Amino acid sequence: MRVDSLIDQVVAKFIGTKHERDLKVIQPLVNKVNALAPEFEKLSDAELLEKTIQLRAQVQAKLGDLPLEDPQFKELCKEALAPALVPLRPFCGVMGVAPAEPGEFRTRPPGIFGGNMDVRELCAGAKLYLPVLNPGALFSAGDAHAAQGDGEVCINGIECPADVTVRFQLHKSRDLSAPLIESASRNETHPTDAWIAIESATDAIAAARAATSRMIDLLIEHWGFSDVHSYLLCSMVMNLRLSQVVNEPMFTVSAAIPKHVLPARKLF
Repeated sequence: MRVDSLIDQVVAKFIGTKHERDLKVIQPLVNKVNALAPEFEKLSDAELLEKTIQLRAQVQAKLGDLPLEDPQFKELCKEALAPALVPLRPFCGVMGVAPAEPGEFRTRPPGIFGGNMDVRELCAGAKLYLPVLNPGALFSAGDAHAAQGDGEVCINGIECPADVTVRFQLHKSRDLSAPLIESASRNETHPTDAWIAIESATDAIAAARAATSRMIDLLIEHWGFSDVHSYLLCSMVMNLRLSQVVNEPMFTVSAAIPKHVLPARKLF
């Protein structure tokens, strides 16, 4: 199912670590919503899966080969999720460097190199820090979404083509075990920017433990907390989220602490 273009241009600044990237512009042309591929509905039961297959067929039958500019196409799209109003906040689901191991790899599973993390905080204004695992890093980005919820539970958000401009900065003074994000605030009145540790693993609980452990280490190293007080603070203010549960065989967990909770620091 497709919708007409809703976004003209989003100007952004992104940065990242050892490998730092500054995503300056994302210009999505929103024209595809949720492919509903039957083999990919990971969290649905048999009845819901059958209904999504039927919906996909109905949508395809209605839209056919209608061009985007056709008024009938636009009217059909407006019916899609009515009366819900989905806010758009475009980001790239895939952002990463090449894995350390030689060979050819599918882009689906994420890892310490980043990749298909589907972390929706990787939008305009966020900073992404990545370890460099090969000469030149070999950074790549893609899988643009105009909107997506945490988990991406039926393997699609609002998928869209996008023009993305990035800037890179190399940090030689620090090592990094896995992706780290400085997110951008969504609201100037009530800031929502945060430090976010990203971990992916075949077991969601293992990824959650690893992300929490990294956040504790950050608090100890950069803010001078003891290990116990870091652990307590994480329990009080850290938001632990399943960013994606569909990129087999990996689950991605984000551990986020709001910046306003801590004194300002420059980690890199």
